[in-house]
Amino acid sequence: MIASLALAVASNSVANPKNNRHRRNVAISIAKGPAPHIHRSAIPMISAVYDPVLTQLEVEFNENFGIVRICILNPMLQAVVTYECDTQEEQLALIPCILDDENNYTIQITGEEIEANGYID
Repeated sequence: MIASLALAVASNSVANPKNNRHRRNVAISIAKGPAPHIHRSAIPMISAVYDPVLTQLEVEFNENFGIVRICILNPMLQAVVTYECDTQEEQLALIPCILDDENNYTIQITGEEIEANGYID
């Protein structure tokens, strides 16, 4: 029952783009990527979206970076949420978080093979 409700909500927001207006894209910049691989795909290695209605940050990994830590930092650079995942097993991290609309937040993604930053403003 809960799984079917979650599927209905997810498919409704994909099927109806009007439901996605509140979502905020997060531009992710790669500071250190895997070597010696050169990424030439049009698909970003990491993409992220904050959904204030579902109160979650969605981070999608389009490459395997191994185990990574995702930190959401407030304007004082204090971690308000920390999440760890293995990108080989979990290509889409759904991170529950309630972020204040009045503040800007920094997203830090770190692992052995990756260092990346993004901003929710």
